[in-house]
Amino acid sequence: MFLRAVATILTLCSASLPALAAPSIAQYNLLEVEFTGPADPTAIISGTFVHVESGKRLVMPAFWDGGTTWRCRFAPTATGQWTYDVADKKGDIICVEGDNPGFIPTEGRHFRYSNGKYIHIMGNTHYDLMACSEDIIEKYIEWDRGVFNKIRFAAVTQRYHGETKAFEKGDDEDGYDFERPRPEYWQKLDRTVAKMQRAGIVTDLILAGPDITYQQLKNDFYKRYVVGRYAAYTNVWWCMGNEIHAKGLYRPAEVTRAANLIAALDPYHHPRSVHEQRKWMYGDADWPTHVIFQMKNPRVADHRRLTLSVRELGIPVVNDEPAYQGEIVNGGSIRAFWGCIMGCGYASSGQKQASKKGPYFPDKNLPPDAFSNPKSDKGWYVRKQAQILQGFMARTEWWKMNDVADLGENCFVRSEPGRQWLVLVAP
Repeated sequence: MFLRAVATILTLCSASLPALAAPSIAQYNLLEVEFTGPADPTAIISGTFVHVESGKRLVMPAFWDGGTTWRCRFAPTATGQWTYDVADKKGDIICVEGDNPGFIPTEGRHFRYSNGKYIHIMGNTHYDLMACSEDIIEKYIEWDRGVFNKIRFAAVTQRYHGETKAFEKGDDEDGYDFERPRPEYWQKLDRTVAKMQRAGIVTDLILAGPDITYQQLKNDFYKRYVVGRYAAYTNVWWCMGNEIHAKGLYRPAEVTRAANLIAALDPYHHPRSVHEQRKWMYGDADWPTHVIFQMKNPRVADHRRLTLSVRELGIPVVNDEPAYQGEIVNGGSIRAFWGCIMGCGYASSGQKQASKKGPYFPDKNLPPDAFSNPKSDKGWYVRKQAQILQGFMARTEWWKMNDVADLGENCFVRSEPGRQWLVLVAP
């Protein structure tokens, strides 16, 4: 039996060996218990982790990883001694302080790491990222790093690049068997999430969609599998689906049921929502931790107005498609970002050179200079502008500026009264 903490594998002692000190792991880092289980992926097995001092108890779904290999993942949220009980494996773990900032729960209208530091979300979209080779994925992560701190992409690759490799063929809707995952696909996704975590990037996993939507969200095994596999990563968010109401493939009640099951299975309470268009369909339901909108145009006032339309909910608002890099030019993408910011919200863009092409739907056959020559991608200019915008916001305490006002037409104010003001004139 093995415990794996980050990249370190520790073999626990057997009864015939001298007792060893309990293995240690840094706070919020991922630890994995590997064990032998049934060859049936749908078997329900959980692991229990208890913080000895406080009595806090975390239950994590275990998941099948091929053959008779099973894994249960865990991230300790407090320093000190933890006990674990997974299948027939029991033991102790010592959690020590580390440099991982932790999970990213919401606080009021904003997002805040477990260590207390606020994060100003500015995202990017690479829907079919998992269709790319791992070296291309690394280049996208490096390209986004330091500017875009959230990447939206589909947990299950979509038909823009052919058939998904996430599941075996079967008789479920779309011609797959959503209870027979292909481990090699999910292991690649594991490595991708871990790379984003090291780069300080949120992995915003779209569980159904985009556009052409596989029906796996209706399958309870799929939801349990995804939570078991990824909930212990501190940088993961759950997006139930992308434009799924606009496409008519899911009813709100189905999305709510899926979200409630994920919330019940996830002991870390990751941010969760669903990608809407210009109308929020869930009112003040308690399962969404934040609102997601989609509205694409270059007008500051429109984005600000949409963001403020759900202000009474008191939770974060993210416009996950305010503009496409390459389609809205001449500063339009950044004006859209500013509109969201002036409404006390956040935004995620997408690199899209043309319909269903470009890094927005990552191309496996990118030109050799795609990551080094700004002339090969209009998104480079948006990235530079976004970098300047992120740097500007870093010099403020934006999370305290939650009051808004108008100073005439196209002049907008966001402030912490009596202390700091952000004034934008946007003709």
